[in-house]
Amino acid sequence: MSNLGTKFWQECEKAHDDHQAVLQELVDLEYAMGSLERFSQGYAALQSAQEVFRHGIHLCDTLPAHFAEEETILFTRLSAVSPELARFAREMSRQHDELRQMLRDFRHSLENLRSSPDNCPGFELLREQGVELGRKLAEHMRLEEEYLGGFL
Repeated sequence: MSNLGTKFWQECEKAHDDHQAVLQELVDLEYAMGSLERFSQGYAALQSAQEVFRHGIHLCDTLPAHFAEEETILFTRLSAVSPELARFAREMSRQHDELRQMLRDFRHSLENLRSSPDNCPGFELLREQGVELGRKLAEHMRLEEEYLGGFL
């Protein structure tokens, strides 16, 4: 496996570090969403909404590039190693596509929240999307870390 190249091993380290940062961002987002109670609490709720927006937009802005790096560097090289790793890489890429769509939907809800903060039904949708996105991201990263433990 040493013939995978220096760039591959550097990208493995970076992917692991990125996963740790994303997990922390998800914790921060979950905390902010838990603090948010329908904007009826005045200033504290506004601060929570700003935190939800900040963490949510950061995830929406950074994860697509992370996915692209994994697909371009890690998955392409892993696919050449064995059929089993090629199947794994295809599944992870498929999940990336699903997560990209979830991120687009979440961003749309975040933008709606920002433009109309008193929209309670929109807040419920945002909360549901955030919880589901966090669950799927955490599971996806757990699979990558578990399956590629020797690489990451």
